[in-house]
Amino acid sequence: MLDGYAEKELEYINEFTNRKYKADEVFAFTVNLCDNDVDRDNEAFSVEALRELERLFVGKTGILEKSTSSKNSTARIFVCGVESVPGKKTKAGDDYYKLVARAFIPVNENTVDTVSDIKNGRVSEISIGCSVENRMCSICGKDIHICGHKKGEMYDGKLCYSKIFDVVDAYEWAAVANPTIRKKSKIRRLTPPESAIERLKRIKCNSSEQHKAVLMAISAIRLQYIEKEPLFGDDNGVDVYTCPECWCSIPNTYQSHCDHCGQRLDWWRYRT
Repeated sequence: MLDGYAEKELEYINEFTNRKYKADEVFAFTVNLCDNDVDRDNEAFSVEALRELERLFVGKTGILEKSTSSKNSTARIFVCGVESVPGKKTKAGDDYYKLVARAFIPVNENTVDTVSDIKNGRVSEISIGCSVENRMCSICGKDIHICGHKKGEMYDGKLCYSKIFDVVDAYEWAAVANPTIRKKSKIRRLTPPESAIERLKRIKCNSSEQHKAVLMAISAIRLQYIEKEPLFGDDNGVDVYTCPECWCSIPNTYQSHCDHCGQRLDWWRYRT
């Protein structure tokens, strides 16, 4: 019988699935996504940025990259929160905070090795993809790109680093399960495709050829980077999938893009 906490978690999980799962059909685990400590690139999320990521990462799919014993699997975050660690300080001397998520993965013959890797503590590295707007200098509080201070150097006993504010979006997270490698968490910061499209739209075209090139670039970004869920059909008992953009048949289940038009495909609901 489930206790109140496990029952509530299962309720949260089932908000992101296309059918109601039972407790023994899913495995839930904890992921430390990132923190406010200064990283190897002399950058650090502000606590405000962590709280923005807390909201943005709920529902995001992550890749559990293959180890020596398992194939790639996908997991999904169903709850996320910022936690403080009493008594712990960052390299800059601030109170330490971390972004912690709970994620789930279906339990089946394809994920049994991945679940084992997680249970045995062999998930050693987490990377996240997000977009941020402002990076402030820890010394003067101005834009780090124009203030004149250099990241990694000390000024009157204080470390200069880039403090991140204003998270625009969170895209992805990935965990590497490898029993022989232990690495520090990596953070990948990406430009959102929506922002790239908006920038292209603001270009003042001086000719029809240039206007056509801009439209082609916008179309390519939408197809390659903005996922759409494949359409599902039943052909005499055989599952059939078609592209939501061009309506052409998709020959291989879980392929990343349509072979005909290049539309990026989102298979999450079909995987679960």
